[in-house]
Order: sequence, then structure tokens, then C-alpha cells
Amino acid sequence: MSKVLKVFVNIILILFILVAAALFVPPLLGVSTVVSENGMETNIQTGSVVYGVSSRVSGLEVGDKIIETEENSAYVYEITAIDAENETVEVTAAEGDTPSEIALRTSVRKAVITVPLIGYVSIAMQTAQGRIVLGLAVVLLIVLFIVAEVWSRKDDGDEEDEEEEDADQFYANLAEQKKKADEEEERKYRRKQEESETQAEQITLEEAEPEKADSSHSRENDMDDVQAALEAALVSQQMPSQNQPVEMPPEEEPSVSLKPDEIELAIPARSVEDLLQEAYAKGEDPKVEKDELTGVTFVDLSDCL
Repeated sequence: MSKVLKVFVNIILILFILVAAALFVPPLLGVSTVVSENGMETNIQTGSVVYGVSSRVSGLEVGDKIIETEENSAYVYEITAIDAENETVEVTAAEGDTPSEIALRTSVRKAVITVPLIGYVSIAMQTAQGRIVLGLAVVLLIVLFIVAEVWSRKDDGDEEDEEEEDADQFYANLAEQKKKADEEEERKYRRKQEESETQAEQITLEEAEPEKADSSHSRENDMDDVQAALEAALVSQQMPSQNQPVEMPPEEEPSVSLKPDEIELAIPARSVEDLLQEAYAKGEDPKVEKDELTGVTFVDLSDCL
């Protein structure tokens, strides 16, 4: 309903604008307008507006219409004949009328178009009552425009709410479908995983059975070998009789501890001069340092490596 009202208001508003433009714009552009009013002597329908443009007499042709106005009269004549020598034309005011002759002037107003009904607005503007009616009509049009706009926004808000609800429902359904699809995929994945684990267990059991048999067989063989080794050891081992003396192992002699001064070095000691001569023979130049605390002399060969 709001859309219908809005369309109706827009149509009325457009008509008002067009009528105002048709009445007030043409005179600004040099186009003359003749409004047929009540009480006028005219052959124009009441409320109609005739638009005319200034034209030279030499440019007139038979069939053209010209506008002739006086103080309280306005006529639109149709040219039926032109007498250029006498500078007159024969015109008729309506079909079937007797032609009348009028004298030509330098220029005349040539009728271009006649628009009906819009002249009533111009007639209403000439009286106080008419201006009040037009003002009330404009106010009513503005009120209807505002109501239609508010109503349309309310309907648009309701439609947007419905669209949002539909969108929310759509996305909710989509999310539910996605959730179900994910759950189905997870069930399929778990089922495949369980099947693969079951197959792996079966394969492991099948491989373990021959291994158990082999291990039990090897265990029996090992037991036989151990039994045979024990028997051989008992046979070879001669147990001493009661009268046979038991030989005791010889006692180890106690180790003699040496004093620190009597310890002999396994590595031969070399003097500083020997080390230096050997290094010079190889073309090396080591450093000689002496520890003042211990009194030990060091030959540093680290730079020569």
C-alpha cells in the first residue's frame, strides 16, 4: 500500500512541476501564451493554453494558424488563402465558417501547440480563493509525500528484517548441513581407521604365530644344549675323594709399595735442550716458559702445530 501511495504522490508532484514549468518558463524564452478564460470572446476551449512564436508574414503558408488577440478576445485562425499583392489573407475561425479577410502586418504570432486544462491553474492564481485552494493542495501534497516516505521506510525496514531473518535461517540451515557433513566425514574417517587397525592387528597376529612356534622350538633346543653341557661338565669334573688332600692355591705375595723418590717413569725424560734442538732441526721456534712457583720449565709447541 505504501508503494501505491508513493507512486500516486510522485505522479501528482510531477504533474504540478510540469504545469508550473508550462505556465512560467515559455514567456521567459520568448514564447507567447494565450490562456482561455471564462467571459472571453474566443474560439479556444476554456482552460486551454495556446503557445505561439513570432513569425514574419513572408514565412506563412496556407494551413498555418495564427493568433489574434484584443482586449477581451483571443482567436486562433487558420489561413486558407494568401494575397501577397494586396497583403491580405483569408482565414477561418473554425471548420465550416465563412472565410474572412484580414490585413497582414510585418509579423504575426504563429500558433504552435494548444495544451488543454492547464490554464485552470493560471485562472485560479488570479483570485484569492483560487490561490488558497492551490496552497492547500500543495500542503496536502507535501503531507502525503512525507507520509508515503515514512510508510515506505517502515515497510523497507520490515522487509529488511524479514530478509535478515531469511538470511539468518539460510545460514543456520547451511551451518547445520555443514555440521552434519563434518560429522559424517568424521564417522567415515573413524570407521576407516578402525578397519585399518583391525587389519593391522590381524596381520600382526598372523606374523606372531609362526614366530612363537619358532621361539618355542629354539627354546627347547637351547634347553637340550644346556643339559648336554651340564652333563659333560659333571663328567669332566673329578670330585676329590674324602682321603685325597685338597690343594690350596698359592698365596699371593704382598705387593711392595715404593717411595715417591723410587718411582721410575715409564716415559723417558727429555731435557729442555733436547726438545729445543729437535724443534730447531724441524725449523720450528717454540716458546720456553718457567713456572716460578713449581720451578718447572715448559716448552710451548702450540704455535708450531
